[in-house]
Amino acid sequence: MTGVLGAIITGERGRCRPKQTLLEERMRWNELSEENCSMARTISVIGDRWTLLILRDCFLRVRRFEDFQERLGITRPILANRLKKLVDEFVLVKVPYH
Repeated sequence: MTGVLGAIITGERGRCRPKQTLLEERMRWNELSEENCSMARTISVIGDRWTLLILRDCFLRVRRFEDFQERLGITRPILANRLKKLVDEFVLVKVPYH
């Protein structure tokens, strides 16, 4: 009895839990920053979709908040949150615009 996700029988009235659920129980996304593995810690900082797109635009020399927002079509609060996280983790440096 396997479903699309490769479900396994848990023994409780024949209900199934997807294998993905078991993996999520072992390692939660917000706990990656506490792992010994440097890759896990790196992913905890830059691993979400918006952050990777922001970093891509940084490499393409985008520098201003409004330019990031226009190019990515991202909401202001999400962009502000991701940029703050990158600055807090010393991935980016915030520089006043002159």
